[in-house]
Amino acid sequence: MLLGGRLLLGQYKPGDGLLYRLDPRSKILIVIMIMLAVLMQTSIVFYAILIASLFSWLFFSGPGWSQISGNLKPIFWLILFTALIHLVFSGKSDPQKLISIYSFSISKTAVLMAITFSMRILIFVLSTFLISLTTSPMAVSEGIISLIKPLRLVKIPVYDLGMILFIALRFIPVLSSEMEMIRKAQYIRGVSFSGKWMERVKNSVSLVVPVFFSALRRADDLSIAIETRGYKSGQPRSSLRPLKFSVSDILVLSLIVIVLSVYIIWSRWWQS
Repeated sequence: MLLGGRLLLGQYKPGDGLLYRLDPRSKILIVIMIMLAVLMQTSIVFYAILIASLFSWLFFSGPGWSQISGNLKPIFWLILFTALIHLVFSGKSDPQKLISIYSFSISKTAVLMAITFSMRILIFVLSTFLISLTTSPMAVSEGIISLIKPLRLVKIPVYDLGMILFIALRFIPVLSSEMEMIRKAQYIRGVSFSGKWMERVKNSVSLVVPVFFSALRRADDLSIAIETRGYKSGQPRSSLRPLKFSVSDILVLSLIVIVLSVYIIWSRWWQS
């Protein structure tokens, strides 16, 4: 659902591309492997290749460019803030100063760290888009339950965790729609959310408080609905469409494992 012309971050939109046809467990494993590879490497070239690959995969396999760019807009400010933090506070001991104005200076290390961590955040976000943009909340929940099902041996309530995750994912668009509706209602009443930042913070109370109480009311209604339907904690859950790995899943997972393993081994050998 579009909210005031803006896409909700990570909003699922049905489609029939390659990513949509993959098993949700495959996409979860792909994201885990990508994140582990990123944490093991600090190469800007490697990050650039990953970003280009993720953009291409998302663009040609399902969501269009307008959906991807719309979801990335809120992330831009986080990336910008991260870069500024590293530029100001990182690399103080580095003697190579690229910019020096009075007591303020920016070193080469600070610039590299700003670029590296900004690219890392973008990779993490694009990786999660592989799941959130191309997989329904129910499928994500079932995929995670299937992957962590062995934890039942140590008495971890995996089915309850899956239910919690599904409810959380479903509540995000509901609460976002509620916030947009309340914002419009407050705007009609004369509340302005523009102007000086102190005024905006002050007026945002009229938006946050109703949404908070709405969330509590919906949570109470949901708990009653779950109880009346006879939900029992810890009991195994059935699925209308059982998950099953296909040939495409095996080929994609194998390709990802081979490519990442070869690069990591090669980079370690090259550095040594």
